[in-house]
Amino acid sequence: MTTFEEAATVVGNGRFHHYLLFATGFSLLGVFTEALNMAFVLPSAKCDIEMTTTEHGLINAIGFIGVVLTSHFWGFMADTWGRLKVIQFSLFSGVVFSIISSFSVTSMMLLFTRLLVGMCTSGAQAASISYLSEFHSNASRARALTLATMFMPVSLLYQCLVGWAIMTMEFRYSMFGFIYTPWRLYLFVTSLINVLAFVMLLYPPESPKFVLAMGKPKEAVEILSRVFQANGFGKKEDYPIKEISPECLGSNLANCCGVRDVLKMIWKQTWPLFVPPYLGNMLMLCYLSFGLYGVAHGTFMWYPQMLTLYYENMNLPITMCEAIHLGLTRNLTANIGADGSEICKIDTNPLTYQISMIFGLTFLVLYSLVAWNVKRIQTKILFTAWLLLSFVATIGNIFGNEFHLNTFLMVIALTCGNCGSILLAVASDLFPTHYKGMALCLIMMFGRMGAAAGGNIIGALLFTQCNAIFYISASVLLVATGISYVVMKKIDEAMAK
Repeated sequence: MTTFEEAATVVGNGRFHHYLLFATGFSLLGVFTEALNMAFVLPSAKCDIEMTTTEHGLINAIGFIGVVLTSHFWGFMADTWGRLKVIQFSLFSGVVFSIISSFSVTSMMLLFTRLLVGMCTSGAQAASISYLSEFHSNASRARALTLATMFMPVSLLYQCLVGWAIMTMEFRYSMFGFIYTPWRLYLFVTSLINVLAFVMLLYPPESPKFVLAMGKPKEAVEILSRVFQANGFGKKEDYPIKEISPECLGSNLANCCGVRDVLKMIWKQTWPLFVPPYLGNMLMLCYLSFGLYGVAHGTFMWYPQMLTLYYENMNLPITMCEAIHLGLTRNLTANIGADGSEICKIDTNPLTYQISMIFGLTFLVLYSLVAWNVKRIQTKILFTAWLLLSFVATIGNIFGNEFHLNTFLMVIALTCGNCGSILLAVASDLFPTHYKGMALCLIMMFGRMGAAAGGNIIGALLFTQCNAIFYISASVLLVATGISYVVMKKIDEAMAK
């Protein structure tokens, strides 16, 4: 009897797989856009919505907190209800709450709606990666997943282009006592990418490997024959595989009869990942995800403000932290009106978006190089060297005293976030089908915990102990460099099988 791997090899890699790459890629693009767009929104939103520095930091991180709260749940649903259903529901509900958040009138309303956005879109990332991987054979899986992760830096380019076009505008429309300003339009427009992804994912079938794991080999063959036809290799009837050997059965949500059964099933899907033989892999992957997202995404939440303050003093031979302190002191004095009240100024300088686009383009080039060479270069060498370079660049940011040099070093330092995204893609080979969705969601959960923790720690230290941010980040990256060599060696071995 034919194995699933052999059946997927016969299906090949054609038009259907290219379509699916873009559909899941746009899903990932939308998820990352929703996760990071508060960094561009809050400097403007604070002039319409009163918020403290603490609230600013919390709103910046609340989307990641939403992901943390629901990752376990979405991992369970992806492994029992279905990959495709989770992605579709996640995208649709995320769009609804994102649009509602654009009409926020208080900091608490913005906080709550962005929490819901994070909770809803949480399921789409890991489920999209599992879903895409399970239509591919070993020959094409690693490249397809790495190409899909290329859409993550594209999300930064998308946000910058939309931000450049909208956030630099100056308009205030009053409707029914409600003030509509550019940041509200920006939130609405950036959420539309999830609508596109949702529509594109109405066409493809459920993952054949998931269906097989649910004990439905005939349905899995039917799905593969449809893919065979969609690829243009012949009619469904021409697909030569008629039977597939069953895989280890996963848990089916349809078999649950009450809350107690559901809780038992969640435990059944979770506990095996934290005992041998998966325990070591999970601990290492969770640390890497936590650390890399904490450094990269935590820093990026505050980078637009860091960049603005540094730009104001770019002609002085001072370090980034010295420029931030000087710029903050100057702005506190300049933003006080004649009557002693604080004046809120919206920065419409396009520089933030232009430099962020350089970040996005750099990340995209790196993803492209990895995608096309993932089978040629051992990932243990690639990732170890990459993280070591990020570590050196992070240390360089402490001592660099020239604007353009420090901007370049920051770009290199924050590319460690690319490692975290690619890691999530290639790590899927370390887990069986019936645990894959849960494993990836839990790893992603730790990544979002790191991003939330990093964003709040950086917010607390930025204006008082700025250099400590870079020392802590460098320490995290140094440990991650050693761990990445070990875990990537295992991934290389799994991909070679």
